[in-house]
Amino acid sequence: MSLLGLDIGISGCKAVAFSLDGATLAQAYREYRLYQPQPGWMELDPAEVWQAVSEVIGKVAAASSGDPVTALSVATHGESVVPVDTAGRPLCGFISAIDTRAAHQKDVVDRLRRAEGQIRGVLRMIENQEPCEKIAQQLTAA
Repeated sequence: MSLLGLDIGISGCKAVAFSLDGATLAQAYREYRLYQPQPGWMELDPAEVWQAVSEVIGKVAAASSGDPVTALSVATHGESVVPVDTAGRPLCGFISAIDTRAAHQKDVVDRLRRAEGQIRGVLRMIENQEPCEKIAQQLTAA
């Protein structure tokens, strides 16, 4: 009975089989390409990643067949999502953690969060019946 560790990263994936006493039984690694379809965009091809994952698991399972894998642990860059159609086929590549295409949207959300905090502060001042001059100072400080 062996354990399989699978690490699916941005540049490649690795599988390692361990015996119950922690000895390495087999390991395999396969790289895949990171695509940049536009400046700041960084995507992985789901088919390439799946092929690599299948390959490393297959190699490790075959190399450790005398001690069959009975448990699996997976580590990935988990923030990636792949939308699929009704047949389970990927509709596009998945966005990696180093993709910056949404930097502008993040900045807008950050500004809105700051504005929300300032608005809440002004509303508290109004509820506490603070003088108008103090409320005006709070608004101009923003």
